[in-house]
Amino acid sequence: MKQWIMMVGGFLSWIPASLFSQTLWVTSLDSIDLDKSVADLKDCYAVEFLLETPAAEELPVDIYLSDIRKRDLRELQLEEPSHVRKVCLTARSLGKKRQVLTVPIKAFDTPMASEGVLRRIRSIALDVKGEKQKEARLLSARILEGNSVHAHASRASLAAEPGETVVYPVTVKNLETRPQTIHFSIKRYGWEAFTAELSDNEVYLRPGEMHTLRLKVTVPEGVPAGGRETQNLYILPSANPSAARTLSFTTLRRMPYPFSLHTAEGWEEVRRKAEKYKWAAERKDRYLADAERWVVPELPDSAVNGDGERYLFRTEIENALMSSAIAWQLSREKRYAQKVKDFLLKVSDYKKGFPVTRKVCHQASVQEGGMFQHLAQAYDLIGDSGLLTESDRKQIEYTFRLYIVQELRYKQPGGANWAVSQLTGAFFVRW
Repeated sequence: MKQWIMMVGGFLSWIPASLFSQTLWVTSLDSIDLDKSVADLKDCYAVEFLLETPAAEELPVDIYLSDIRKRDLRELQLEEPSHVRKVCLTARSLGKKRQVLTVPIKAFDTPMASEGVLRRIRSIALDVKGEKQKEARLLSARILEGNSVHAHASRASLAAEPGETVVYPVTVKNLETRPQTIHFSIKRYGWEAFTAELSDNEVYLRPGEMHTLRLKVTVPEGVPAGGRETQNLYILPSANPSAARTLSFTTLRRMPYPFSLHTAEGWEEVRRKAEKYKWAAERKDRYLADAERWVVPELPDSAVNGDGERYLFRTEIENALMSSAIAWQLSREKRYAQKVKDFLLKVSDYKKGFPVTRKVCHQASVQEGGMFQHLAQAYDLIGDSGLLTESDRKQIEYTFRLYIVQELRYKQPGGANWAVSQLTGAFFVRW
């Protein structure tokens, strides 16, 4: 029988000798082998453990998570507290010697700046408290996508011109073990300008069944460029009304290109200065000369940096890219915009570009953030050239969205320059 001494509020506290602490190790989670791989728990709702025990009382349990593969997580919590998350909960009896322990991921004491730990869980341990003669056995462990219902939308924001309608597909899944009706409605504040409607107000789903509904939003006349409004989709599962949730979408009137460095009127003023002032003309000539010299390189077959990571181009290529994009605005000669288009299509190439390597520049994520900031600005600068087809835009913007998802999931914690650079790149490509 184990007898533990704990420090509580600065005083020594004895756990009664009659209480036995038993450690259960979780070696697999659904199909994930934690001895060989990692579990990403950041975006799931909870982890559920099924226990077998002769104990009549519902068992208190300490749950430990860590991104370090080590057996004694209590000791590791003392040594490396930032790498161990812990929460104390009580299992719920199901009868027939079964107890279930549902552990919401948000229950863990995880600082927002350290949530990356939850992306790479390698160790999970349960410290079950109870009588020694009534030890528990772990029967199964699984990830719960949501509470009663899971809802997902691939896009949370779209832009359109006045009179146009955008469509947000939303996939819902019944996570209950019995059929249920899921109700949908749009929560309104009042005096909304954008009209919004749903393809379904309710849907009946069997366990595990999925359905895709569509939220349609129309941009009204009279809204200024960049004007936006938020639509809140309320999802109510009939089997568990307390698990109701809201998905928010932001719809806006499309901004005319360009708008990042200057608007069209702003660039017209820059061009007038280049005609009027010597210093401006000299700076224009330098941009044009840099753009003239640049030859857009081919995609490499397998470029690898010093850390063994595949990449597409060296970081300094962003200087030539921006010079060419600015040269288009200064001169209105399309050959410069064509260079920018060619480069953007290489970066976003579905088979050899960023969708494959998930890295553009040869340096670290802090430089990658700057690279994507310039990719987005260059894309904006040639937006009025007439060279980009709908297919081109779809391809380039797909890479931009991949970067957003990647950086929001795996960004550096805290507010240091690395995190700021990554988020700045994501901010620019969200246009």
